[in-house]
Amino acid sequence: MSILKSMYSAASGLMAHAEAISVASDNIANVNTIGFKAQRARFEDILGSTVAGAVENQASGQGVRLGGVHSLFTQGSLIGSNLNTDMAIQGDGFFVMQGAFDGQQNGRFYSRDGQFNIDNDGFMVNGAGLRVMGYSADQDENLSSTLSTLEVPLTQIVPPKASTLVNLGANLSPVDNESFIVSTATSQIQFGTGGTLAPQGTDIPGGFDGTTVATAEVSSHYSSNVTIYDQAEGEAGPQAHDATIWFTQTGNDTWTWRATVPSNEMGASTVDPATARGDGTEQVVIAGGALSFDNTTGALTTGSQDAGLNDFLFLNTDDPSVVDFNFANSNISQASGVSGITPTGNGSLGFQSETPETTSHFSTSVIVYDTLGVGHNVNVFFNQTSTGNWSWHALADGAEMADPTDTTQTREGENVVLANGTITFDEHGRLMTESQTTKTFHFFNTNGTQQINFDFGENATSTDNGGDGGTGLGGLTQFDQASSVSEILQDGYASGALAGIKVQLDGKITGTFTNGERRVLAAVALARFVNNDGLIRRDNGHYTESPDSGQALVGQAGTGGRGSIVGNNLEQSTVELANEFVNVITYQRGFQANSRSITTADQLLQEAVNLKR
Repeated sequence: MSILKSMYSAASGLMAHAEAISVASDNIANVNTIGFKAQRARFEDILGSTVAGAVENQASGQGVRLGGVHSLFTQGSLIGSNLNTDMAIQGDGFFVMQGAFDGQQNGRFYSRDGQFNIDNDGFMVNGAGLRVMGYSADQDENLSSTLSTLEVPLTQIVPPKASTLVNLGANLSPVDNESFIVSTATSQIQFGTGGTLAPQGTDIPGGFDGTTVATAEVSSHYSSNVTIYDQAEGEAGPQAHDATIWFTQTGNDTWTWRATVPSNEMGASTVDPATARGDGTEQVVIAGGALSFDNTTGALTTGSQDAGLNDFLFLNTDDPSVVDFNFANSNISQASGVSGITPTGNGSLGFQSETPETTSHFSTSVIVYDTLGVGHNVNVFFNQTSTGNWSWHALADGAEMADPTDTTQTREGENVVLANGTITFDEHGRLMTESQTTKTFHFFNTNGTQQINFDFGENATSTDNGGDGGTGLGGLTQFDQASSVSEILQDGYASGALAGIKVQLDGKITGTFTNGERRVLAAVALARFVNNDGLIRRDNGHYTESPDSGQALVGQAGTGGRGSIVGNNLEQSTVELANEFVNVITYQRGFQANSRSITTADQLLQEAVNLKR
């Protein structure tokens, strides 16, 4: 009977709308659930039997049923969080979790809820205790290609790294020609200021003996000192030598002269210039000659130099030195009284590691690290040697350096040269060339030697000519402005403990350490599916895959259509309260209308029963 059929149709409407109200209520209940996706009820009509091809004979419907509940995988709004382990997905994808949950001992689950923390074993887990999955990183920050549970090593220590490179950028203000600091070897000794040699009444038996200072003093009548500069290439650089010129009268108007230097300032030979000739108690004659004076006026008539004596080798020099003792126009005379002669020499010492502040034009400092991660202050000094030409020296405190001959001792009291070289600029102030003398040094209490390269930027010399082919303006420059540093970078660091983590857009978890270093520790994986609607909903915002969803396509965030991961954020529920309230009202009206249909059908049945009466 059609009246009963209408009652059953209305009853199906009551059931369907009641279930729909349940769906809307579930949405409203989860309005603040992180990562929750709003659901929608889908109604389906129910047909009775039909006669194929006979439109006029089609049966009426038999009511309605709830065809299914669909999750709406739309993007939720992101809200900031103070926890570094909180994450939100911007775009398609799901976090991947693994563990015992919902009756599965080692199941694979997926979720949009990024409320994570680190458990006491160092694994990243969600609120249900499931471990987040991703890719681990090795010491070189290379990510593994194997998916695994994500471990964040909270106790990780970054070992120290010894400095091997210093990048330095600065402007070096040029100086005038008179202020150049350059090393020049002495080539000539002059006596232009004059002076006198007092004639002696007695000769010295055996002549001059310059073996020691004592023998020289007793075998000469007068002595005077003069400074001679060399071009030594040792660690300390060029040196100054206090030479003594000894004068001995050999006749009424004739004298001999000899110049001596302590033996410990002289190289043993051209084959071994780094070894001293003696311990300094002996003297080495480096030059000599004879003087003759006019018997009447006492004026100097001849001043000669013995070529055979004028060929000597200072310590740490490669080539023998030749110094011209020039008595021409000297105004030296022989006269009674007290002898007095003041010789002067040319040459200059240039930069000196013992007095770097007064023999340089500009300096800066950088902290470098040894193999144990101990920081050491290194001062870099620059001195201009000529127009457009500079030299530089990097010095460390000898109290922090090991003695190369005995590593149990320091070099306290010295400024140790770690590196040095030259720099040239063109007329526009651009860096054109840079050089470095490589030196190996040993910090005290460390287990090995160390070298540091200094990079002053890409010079403007073309690559065809052996240069960098750069602009010459990115590192050192020489402009008419005050000298100042623009950049100092070095690649060493002390050891450091993990201080915090940060999640990047590509899912990489970067650790920040107490020494300022940052390292990639791991990467969070994301999974995407061909059909998100085919996922099976589980408790706590989890989903599992099904044949309808297809297999999970797991990879790194930002690749293969996967969304990005936003750290310190959470994805809010996609429930829109206004829409849900409208849906509840709509479902309520549908429920009421169906109940009225049942009431009406009941009344019709009652009238039919009353026909018997």
